[in-house]
Amino acid sequence: MTKDVKNEDGSVTKVKENVVNVMPERCNAKGAVFVVQIGCLQDQEELDTKQYVQLGLTCSGVFMCFSFISIMFFAKKSQELACYEFDQQAVTAADYTCEMEIP
Repeated sequence: MTKDVKNEDGSVTKVKENVVNVMPERCNAKGAVFVVQIGCLQDQEELDTKQYVQLGLTCSGVFMCFSFISIMFFAKKSQELACYEFDQQAVTAADYTCEMEIP
């Protein structure tokens, strides 16, 4: 049910009865701000589709994280092996010498 409300500038605005009864002086003031919330109804098939898409995206994200961790682990271990291999190939005389103090 609506009610005609006269504004300060003389214009008439149609508003719901229950809105005007709450705070009529604020609702009719110049620059008044109204927040409207509208319920959205979706059928079950559409909700199921959205949930499957979200599940797929989440699983893809987790898979990418695990792949990244595995690649970083592999890179670290292969770098350690390369370091050991370089150390074995770079044999010098210092590797076979020992230093002793003669009394």
